[in-house]
Amino acid sequence: KPALHPQLYAKLEAAYPSNEQLYNLTRPPIVNRVQNARVDVQAATSLNSPQISDIWKQFVKYHTSSAFFREVQALLKTHIRYHHPTLKKTLKTGLRFRDDAKSDVI
Repeated sequence: KPALHPQLYAKLEAAYPSNEQLYNLTRPPIVNRVQNARVDVQAATSLNSPQISDIWKQFVKYHTSSAFFREVQALLKTHIRYHHPTLKKTLKTGLRFRDDAKSDVI
């Protein structure tokens, strides 16, 4: 089973930002551009950027949401409890570099 519905994947692929857009969204912007290199764009940055399409903003917003985190927790509940029995059952989620101080998971 594909991780994403094929129609959603096609929309995301068509709207994928250019390398130049991604380089400019990193903090600080990447100057020495190398092929096949990892480029990290913060979720909060992508959600606020006019360079990122709405479909990608929706994708990032959902995959950084509490709802998505709860889905992952539900899928892995048995394994999480086995390996981390003292972990709180309810964790507050947030975005890295934005909600660090008020979140259990970023």
